[in-house]
Amino acid sequence: MAVNKRNLAMLRGETIPMFEYCLLNLTVVFPVHRDRDADNLIIMFKPGLDALVRAGVLSGDDVSRLQFGDVTVEVDKARAPLTIVKLTERSER
Repeated sequence: MAVNKRNLAMLRGETIPMFEYCLLNLTVVFPVHRDRDADNLIIMFKPGLDALVRAGVLSGDDVSRLQFGDVTVEVDKARAPLTIVKLTERSER
């Protein structure tokens, strides 16, 4: 068995939800204000998506399973850099 967060949680008796189909909302926190392109923020999050799939939280990141919702930016020096991911289960396309 490959060791990842899902498997470790299962060994501890914990449960981590797996999303077959979901809506993903992103909030990206930066230390300074700058104009940001939402499409680029989604592209920058690709390693995060891959990690969610590897950890077993998402069943896949293809367009039939994953839909992007809001992509927002906050400016907060104290919390930056930070990416907040909100996953909401949705029914099959």
